[in-house]
Amino acid sequence: MSCSFPADEKIAYEVHIAPPEEYVPSQEDLIRMNWLEGGLYACITTKAYGSMSGVLERIYRWLSISPDYEPDVRRSWYSYYVPNFEDVPGEGKDFERSVSVECFGPVILRG
Repeated sequence: MSCSFPADEKIAYEVHIAPPEEYVPSQEDLIRMNWLEGGLYACITTKAYGSMSGVLERIYRWLSISPDYEPDVRRSWYSYYVPNFEDVPGEGKDFERSVSVECFGPVILRG
């Protein structure tokens, strides 16, 4: 998932799904597909509750005092959601409580 940060009046989220490695896209699918750009990212992992804006704020606050890195405004941030049912106690597994999220903010070296 990615969106603009900081949020402005036009907030739009994109949800990305990674197909299996053996997937061969049709011509129609190729038009609708995009790839996340490589490079350096600051990462923080937390439980996935609510909006990621607070998590992103922590990344950008850290970047504001980092002597080595600054935000890369040309690339989008993204989040990677990871279910982990082993972390949920009890018989009835609560999907919402089992998910953690890795939030990645694009960075570049200060120069």
